[in-house]
Amino acid sequence: MKMVIAHHLYETKGGGERLCAVVIDEAVKRGHDVAIATTAKFNAQKTFRDNFGIRLNEEPTQFYLINKFFNLCGIFHRLFTYLPIRKALKNFRPESIFLDMEFIKPLERDIRKSGARVVRYVHFPTIAETSKRDLLPEKYFRFPYSWYWKLYLLFQQRVVLPKDGDFCDVVCANSEFTKKYVEKIWDTSDVEVVYPPISISQYSPSDKNEDSVVTLGRFTPEKRYEEVIQAISECESEVTLHMVGGLIPAMNMYFQKLKMLARKLGVGDRVHFYPNASFDMVRSQLGQAKVFVHPMRNEHFGMGTVEAMASGCVPVNHNSGGSVGILNKGKFGFLFNDPSEIATYIDRVMSDERYFKKMSAAVETRAQWYDESHFRQRILKLMT
Repeated sequence: MKMVIAHHLYETKGGGERLCAVVIDEAVKRGHDVAIATTAKFNAQKTFRDNFGIRLNEEPTQFYLINKFFNLCGIFHRLFTYLPIRKALKNFRPESIFLDMEFIKPLERDIRKSGARVVRYVHFPTIAETSKRDLLPEKYFRFPYSWYWKLYLLFQQRVVLPKDGDFCDVVCANSEFTKKYVEKIWDTSDVEVVYPPISISQYSPSDKNEDSVVTLGRFTPEKRYEEVIQAISECESEVTLHMVGGLIPAMNMYFQKLKMLARKLGVGDRVHFYPNASFDMVRSQLGQAKVFVHPMRNEHFGMGTVEAMASGCVPVNHNSGGSVGILNKGKFGFLFNDPSEIATYIDRVMSDERYFKKMSAAVETRAQWYDESHFRQRILKLMT
């Protein structure tokens, strides 16, 4: 079967990129003829190996707009992903299409004409994300980003699926939290919850002799990492913080702000940064830490949380979004409402080794719920 997997960019180390990489890998392994639709050409075998530990048997065909990724007006890339998909429809003639975006309104006629089966995976509905202030990064409400955001919304209206115009055959959501928004926006109850793929077997706890805390995720303001640094300065225990994540040039100012805050609070020697860390470094830091902290509000799912749990880290997450489901309302870790609680929960784990070992074993078992083998089986079944 001919399949197209579409995603706007693959050069970053985000959850969406890894999810699409897994779909590509599984489709290739099952003998399907696979093509990638994306805005910028890239070396799939090298990128997937270096970023996600995924080794493709062959380099898939690519349909793209530009020969090389450039980090400029990043959020605008996704608005034009329908163009390489259109190229693929015309030249590759796929029987099935997988995509994780809603910027496909201009493709309705092309897709209906092709007869291809379309599976759309929703990380979070764009319509909801761009209309609710509490779900948006705060920078978009400050000049000059506010103007940048208004221009983006103007283009988005032209390409995003309208509330009454979803022509996809299958719609999947990454969590129950996201599913509720999808059902409300598109007035449907026929939404599949398919948890993102986490390669649980690649993560494992080490001896964890060090009282350390870890964060994992892109260095962007919406992650609210300053709250974790503040918490480290308030802990009674002498804990070390390891901050691991992707960093793009546009976010360097925020990255430097975090470093300055650590020094200002007197914990500069106990806060260590690992921007654009290798996959092996990510696994190492997760394996050594006892606590994982994720302060972002309304995280749609939280792949990093599950990876940390598989590594035996006790999670401390904000009480919102997909975290509530992953932690089963606090049964497997801590859910905080106020940032001042983070330090209390960290000290709770660090001060009682017996309690830590009990919780570590529990969260490691819980992580098995989200093993990528379940995703691989379900998503390919939906596509064929």
